[in-house]
Amino acid sequence: MFSDSLLPQNIRRGQNVQVRLELSAVKQALLVSRGSFSQSNGGKYVYVVEGGEAFRRQVKLGNQNPEFIEIIEGLSKGEKIITSSYNAFGDAEKIILIQ
Repeated sequence: MFSDSLLPQNIRRGQNVQVRLELSAVKQALLVSRGSFSQSNGGKYVYVVEGGEAFRRQVKLGNQNPEFIEIIEGLSKGEKIITSSYNAFGDAEKIILIQ
C-alpha cells in the first residue's frame, strides 16, 4: 500500500488509470512500423521495395509492441518494405508497383 505522499497530485484513491509500462534493456534494433503484413504470412517474409518493384525476402521477426516490430534478420537499415496486408499478393516473388 502506498502512502498518500507517494501518490501523484492529479490521481485520487479508487481512480482507474491506464499506464504504458516498458520493461526491457536499451538495445539497438531495426524496427518497422507494425502493419498487417506480419499477420498475412506469420512474419516469414516481407516485400522489399526497389525502384518500381517489390521483391519477396525471408525475414526473422523479434520483439513486438503495439507500434513496432523488430526485424532480427533479412533486412538492412534504410531498406523500404510494404507493411500493408499481403493477402492480395498470393505467392508472388515480385510485384510491379504502379505509381
